[in-house]
Amino acid sequence: MDVDLQPLPAISYTTIGGIIDLYLFTGPTAQDVIQQYWDVIGKPAMPPYWSLGFHLCRWGYNNIDNLRTVIQRMRDAEFPYDVQWTDIDAMKSNLDFTYDPTNFNGLPDLVRSLQSEGKHYVNIIDPGISPTQPPGTYPPYDDGLQRAIFMTKFNSTELIIGQDKNEPLNGVDGSIDGCTNNSLDKPPFVPNESLRFPNDNKTLGVDQQFLIGRAILVSPNLVSQTTTVHAYIPQDVWYEFPSGVKVKAVGVFTDLYAPLEKINVHVRGGFIIPMQIPGSNLMISRGNPFTLLVAQSASENATGNLFWDDGDTIGE
Repeated sequence: MDVDLQPLPAISYTTIGGIIDLYLFTGPTAQDVIQQYWDVIGKPAMPPYWSLGFHLCRWGYNNIDNLRTVIQRMRDAEFPYDVQWTDIDAMKSNLDFTYDPTNFNGLPDLVRSLQSEGKHYVNIIDPGISPTQPPGTYPPYDDGLQRAIFMTKFNSTELIIGQDKNEPLNGVDGSIDGCTNNSLDKPPFVPNESLRFPNDNKTLGVDQQFLIGRAILVSPNLVSQTTTVHAYIPQDVWYEFPSGVKVKAVGVFTDLYAPLEKINVHVRGGFIIPMQIPGSNLMISRGNPFTLLVAQSASENATGNLFWDDGDTIGE
């Protein structure tokens, strides 16, 4: 299928045949399009709260002593993190659902120690289950055969041997990009002001500021050896954070003082934002008291929402 943009407002689809299920999301705003798309495919599940914390993951710890050292260094640095991962080098012969009893002897005790601190542990699981072990020595494969849960070829009992990783990967050393050199393919992706202010054309070209939700505008300094940010504050009531000073210059670009140690944050009027003092991980943070930041609108009103669960449940 070829998709071509024509002179606005037109787009053409060219196919060689077949049946097309075509969904048109009419908006009119980008936020409306997202909502309409979700109505078709279903809304994403809310992740467990702890998974939003910092994750530490790499291949190459090699043994449990190195892993313990890394964890202790994180404690010594008072670096807040919630999840420790291990890669296939922690497995026995790279087999899923196992751990190396020699190089990673004591891993279960280390995991329990992490859990006692409110942290979580994730052991990477690759999609393939090895069929090459002696019969009766690798339960994931033996049980899978007995329960007939493995994928087989169509109209056959022959097991499918597929890719280890569902991604472009060849293991060649070097730094040559294997993907198109396109800025749209390079995360992180963050919503700019145009998502919440669709009728303000000045927001369309802003790519160095971002919104957190509907009420928090962040204007970081992304240029080295500079102390100002040329920022756009959309037309509305805004307050500097944390001072609470009302912004006078709205609807225009303005230069904000932004030395290395300062990130400019503004709060939009009309919203209530729950706040907590952060801890060394999210479990500790959850135990801290709430405060409410109330930013009044021009009509002196403010509303807000808070979703609060046990921190472990995957939401509907």
